[in-house]
Amino acid sequence: MAKNNNAFLSYAEASAVVSRMRVTSFKDYSARYKEYPGLPSNPHKAYKDEYRGWEHFTSRARFYLTFGEARDAVIGLGIKTWPEYKKRYKEDPMLPSSPLSHYGESYRGFKEYCGQSRPDRYVSMAKASEVAVSMGIKGRVDYIARCSHDPMLPSHPPSFYSDEWNGWAFFLKNELVSQVGKGKYKTYKEFKQVVRKLDIKNLLEYKNRYKEDSKLSAHPESVYKEEWISWPELFGVSPYLKRCSTWQEAKAVAASYRFSTSAEYQEGCSADDRLPKYPTVRYKDFPGWATFLFPENFNCLDDVRCAVKILGIKSSVKYKDVRSKYPMLPAHPDRKFSDEWVDWYDLCKIPRPYSYNELQELVGSHECTTIRHYKELMVKLEDPRMPSSPEEVYSEWQNWHVFLGKPVPYTFSYIKGCGVGWIPSAQNWLRNMKAQPGKEANICRFIRHFIEPYDLGRTPREFLTRKSTDIKPFKALMESQTSR
Repeated sequence: MAKNNNAFLSYAEASAVVSRMRVTSFKDYSARYKEYPGLPSNPHKAYKDEYRGWEHFTSRARFYLTFGEARDAVIGLGIKTWPEYKKRYKEDPMLPSSPLSHYGESYRGFKEYCGQSRPDRYVSMAKASEVAVSMGIKGRVDYIARCSHDPMLPSHPPSFYSDEWNGWAFFLKNELVSQVGKGKYKTYKEFKQVVRKLDIKNLLEYKNRYKEDSKLSAHPESVYKEEWISWPELFGVSPYLKRCSTWQEAKAVAASYRFSTSAEYQEGCSADDRLPKYPTVRYKDFPGWATFLFPENFNCLDDVRCAVKILGIKSSVKYKDVRSKYPMLPAHPDRKFSDEWVDWYDLCKIPRPYSYNELQELVGSHECTTIRHYKELMVKLEDPRMPSSPEEVYSEWQNWHVFLGKPVPYTFSYIKGCGVGWIPSAQNWLRNMKAQPGKEANICRFIRHFIEPYDLGRTPREFLTRKSTDIKPFKALMESQTSR
């Protein structure tokens, strides 16, 4: 009696099981399918229209079905770097050449793929945040000093949780801590009475003077958010006043809103009736949008962010260049606002580049072999996370050949270690010799594989005057060259 199709696994389930079985042929399948209940003896008849051929039914058997299975295989091979993976992945025929493309959203980066990620850290930022708050940590400096008390807390959460990071205040729940913690006025009413007693009239004045009373918060709108109405209400000033009579007055009012473009201003100025929608028309001496919106004072990192956006600054280098024209910009915003600081990518609102290994894996999956190929790939992908000059970005950088997984040429320009001191003598010797191809390469090979690995001298003189030298590595090098 024929077996009911309902007793079979679905086509997708059967295909997945066959993938794990690693069957090599239909004959192999016929001999083993009974090992797994639910597999039909004849997939073609059982799945009819769903069945698209033996290759399709077993296609995934060529590669590990899950990211976890592939990762275990890579760890088993002892592979540690992307270049090594590109050279060795064929040692296991079930490893894909591009795990990023093959495993898609389940792929968790090459460090995880080769078992080099740190399992001794909290996986989610939410859990790390919960632990840090429970320890009573109040700020970045406090965190750096005390995070070692829990070995599962990362030393630098902004980079460890880069895809989730929203700032130290968010991570340490400073808003909530300030509201119920020590050193702040318990109620909005008490807070407001003190502000008015100090005769503070506007936001800029508040930012400049709030430290006169240690119980005043830098961000009262967060601390007292349940009772907060507006800044004008705090100062006892009606927001419905006549329009500002000069652009300087309008600039002072607009400063608290941190508009960075004319479009932002015209869209948001209706929040304050004192601001005219078209200041370029209202004020005949209007100085231009950049001057009008540029902050007068820098009391917090948001003021710097506003200036950076207005000036179109996209890097720390550009920031330093622009300071010659705008010296009022803080020289070291990372130091001045250390409790708010994340990094330059955050300040300039630019995409964070791939890690060195991620970028190396990406270009490898597109078979880049030259600098030109890399530049063409940048144009093709339009991926802002690909740096135009990776050699300036990564501390791991050695040279383009290593990055692209190519053999490093045997030339003097690629000698970077203790063998650099050999170059002048070698070049002088070559000038006095008859031209013969390969001599420079042989000298460089000798330096790279014998002198440098065993630290045998920074110059030929130092090498030749050594008391003794083990020549076994040299013999091994010679034998490897003759066998090529």
